[in-house]
Amino acid sequence: HLEIARRYVDIAESVEEASPHSRLVVASLRVRIEYVATQSLLTALAERALDLNGASAPDESVLLLALLATYSTERWELVRAAEYLARMDALLGVAHEPAHTVAESAALLFDAMSSARARSRSTAVAVQVGPNPSSTTALMTRARALTYAERYDEARDLFRTLLASPAAVDPLWVVTTRLYDADNDRLAGDLRAATATVAALVEQDELPHVHRPYRLFHELWYFHETGRPARARACEDELLDISRGSRNPAISARVDAYLGARALHAGDLDEAARALMRCRMVSAGPPGPHL
Repeated sequence: HLEIARRYVDIAESVEEASPHSRLVVASLRVRIEYVATQSLLTALAERALDLNGASAPDESVLLLALLATYSTERWELVRAAEYLARMDALLGVAHEPAHTVAESAALLFDAMSSARARSRSTAVAVQVGPNPSSTTALMTRARALTYAERYDEARDLFRTLLASPAAVDPLWVVTTRLYDADNDRLAGDLRAATATVAALVEQDELPHVHRPYRLFHELWYFHETGRPARARACEDELLDISRGSRNPAISARVDAYLGARALHAGDLDEAARALMRCRMVSAGPPGPHL
């Protein structure tokens, strides 16, 4: 219930005597809510909260910076993600758990996305979902890192672990995990499993307002692959409106890569060239895995 959550955050922000700890928690909630809804990143708000309160609350600063690094990596904005990781690493010496767990997971995701080899990080992933949200966040991020590292079977195991865990009573975790699981299966070439997962989301209409651009991309793919071009065109029009170019480079590049491939297979070389060139321009910064 994102609109209700936003109202509560508004109330919390209005408490003048709130501690630095509380203000950073509120900023993290604001960043999470906006990203979950639109996959946009409230960088100015987060930076202001960190500048005003970061020195007094290192654990919450690390958690917020890890969040910003994770979301920036998912948006394929790797230069920005690297900056957040560097600031996060500088605070780890005075931070405690669960900040370290979340921070390590954010760094693993970045390394998998960027093919970084400068820092040696453990690839072992604990498969036990802990009782707090931070452990679930860490496990989700590590499963996503395995997808980016093209270790699809291991990622699938972690996504299924999440779906069978206590976190599965939370609709938001379920939808997020299913979307990531579908992406993992699609990239692994298991199109039957990916189609079944997206079909369940579409037919049950679970949280259609959550992860909107990312969900729309999977619906675009699903409707094309199941022979419903009119539904696919509606998804494409909405995606182009909300995600084109720098508004969401990761989604924009994925859409162009997919449409370019479809045009290529259909023999429409001019349209394929246009779409794939747009993809190449948008993904010029990151290595653009799976494109």
